[in-house]
Amino acid sequence: MDTNNQINSIRDRVFQKPDLVINRVPKTTLKQFKDLGNTEDFADDWGFCLKFLMDFYIGLIPTGIEHIELELNSLREEISILKRDAMNKENEEKKKPVRKTLAPEQEE
Repeated sequence: MDTNNQINSIRDRVFQKPDLVINRVPKTTLKQFKDLGNTEDFADDWGFCLKFLMDFYIGLIPTGIEHIELELNSLREEISILKRDAMNKENEEKKKPVRKTLAPEQEE
């Protein structure tokens, strides 16, 4: 009896239902999740796949859009600096008085 109880206990722990059951998932979403989980990155490790998606959702993993936005902002700043420098040069050239000096006539 003792052995049977141990076997039953082990079997119950192994075949125990998971704590998390997700129902009512749209078929396309379920297929996308399974396809993602079946890739080499996750190898059917659904928990790790779900953690990756949650990290992505929370923002721990950048989407790439942030990188593009940062690059665009950097380029905008550079353009504004270049425009400002060009305008400053134009203004300096306009402000400079034109000096004409007359050279005294040279006698031979």
